[in-house]
Amino acid sequence: MVLLLLRRAAIARTSSLLRARLLTPVSGFHTRFSNGLFCLDDKFSSSTCVRYVFYSTNLENHGVKVSVNGIVIKVVAVALRNVRQANAFWDAEKGEIVMLEDVDISIAVATEKGLMTPIIRNADEKSISAISLEVKELAQKARSGKLAPHEFQGGIFSISNLGMYPVDQFCAIINPPQAGILAVGRGNKVVEACIGADGVEKPSVITKMNVTLSADHRIFDGQVGASFLSELRSNFEDVRRLLL
Repeated sequence: MVLLLLRRAAIARTSSLLRARLLTPVSGFHTRFSNGLFCLDDKFSSSTCVRYVFYSTNLENHGVKVSVNGIVIKVVAVALRNVRQANAFWDAEKGEIVMLEDVDISIAVATEKGLMTPIIRNADEKSISAISLEVKELAQKARSGKLAPHEFQGGIFSISNLGMYPVDQFCAIINPPQAGILAVGRGNKVVEACIGADGVEKPSVITKMNVTLSADHRIFDGQVGASFLSELRSNFEDVRRLLL
């Protein structure tokens, strides 16, 4: 229903030539491959919601300036690197999966001319602070219409973050030929029992957020999807090790 409403809203707007070109690969994708797309959850139903935990850490102590997008991109990039089967796309002409070495992450940026997806290339090899700075620079170029084609064409996986809005959870549409996109909701502070450094369980204030994976089942079958989500969880639960 959400996807249907979004599609109707898009049709109702007058599209510029750029917007039309940007939307062309996406239009019809869910119609052609609706049975090949899935999101995992703990019940393996029609949508996946994986709840991740960010333990309160003072990253400034590490001398690192980071953004939420920077953390999420690094977490996803490392997961794609460690689960190589997920770092792939479907070659329609050959009818086969093509796995890639480079981990290039597209990040959704809203502009006056429509949604742009600048790319953080080789994100798994970059520090969180470097990624955060690059995201800021690319977002500014996207909003000012100064992105070069090579800065937004390509990418193997996308991230759409609506955490700055009162959106707890949503499902994003895959941008073919990419095989997956991660939808990131806002973080919410909660009190939860956590094991401290002394090994004692005690109440702690932590930030939780929902992320939803939409994936092409031709790439992300059950085993690949589970392995990828497991890697994401491990990375999110120990973000500090990614700073090293």
